[in-house]
Amino acid sequence: TMAFSSSSKGLVIDTAINQSKPLSFKLSKYLNYNLQEELKDYCLIIAQRLVDSHINFFAIDFDNTLISEHTGGKWERSSTELASKVRPVFRHLIPALIQHNIFVAVVTFSGQVALITQVLKSCFPNVYDMIPIRGNDLSWEYRGRGLNGGKQPHIASAAEFLEKTHKVSITRTSTLLVDDDNNNIIIALQESVNAVRFYPEDPDRIITDLMNVGK
Repeated sequence: TMAFSSSSKGLVIDTAINQSKPLSFKLSKYLNYNLQEELKDYCLIIAQRLVDSHINFFAIDFDNTLISEHTGGKWERSSTELASKVRPVFRHLIPALIQHNIFVAVVTFSGQVALITQVLKSCFPNVYDMIPIRGNDLSWEYRGRGLNGGKQPHIASAAEFLEKTHKVSITRTSTLLVDDDNNNIIIALQESVNAVRFYPEDPDRIITDLMNVGK
C-alpha cells in the first residue's frame, strides 16, 4: 500500500511561497516559432531535476491543466479535437518523465475517462497505456488511510495501482501534483504531498516552477 506518512514534509513548490529566484523562461515563443526541439530539451532538464528531487510519481489534472480547456466532464465533440488542446509543454514533458522512470497519472474530477484515454492515445501513442487515469467514473474506490479531500484519493489510488503493477514504492514525498485548482494544491501540501499550481492565465510559469522544484 502507499506509504503516505503524515509526518513527512512535502516540498512547497508554488513560487508564491517559494522565495528563491525563479528561472526566467517564456513558453509563448514556442507557440509562435519552430523551437519544439529546444522545448523538448527543457522538459528533459525538468525530468532530471525531478529525479534529483526524489520525485517518482507525477500526477496531473486534466481540465485547464493538461489541456487548455475546461470541459466540466461534458465534452461532446471528438477526442481528436480535444487532443489538439493538450498543451505543448506537456506533450514533451510526459514522455520525458516516463523516459526518466517517473510514473505519470491523470487525476481528474471528470467522469469522461474513456474520452481522456483516447486523448492520451492520440498524443502519447507509445506510452499512453502506462498512464493510469483516475476520474469520477465509479471505476475505482480508495479505502486507504489517506485524506479523502481534493485529489488525494485519486492520487493514492493511482499510486497503489502503479506500486502493485511495477513493484515500486511511491510515497507522499516522492509524489508531485500539478493542478490549476488552488484548493487541490492546498490540500496536497497540507497532506505533505508536493504540489505545483498551474496557472491557465500564465501558462509560461509552469516551466519556471518545475525548473525550481526542490530549490
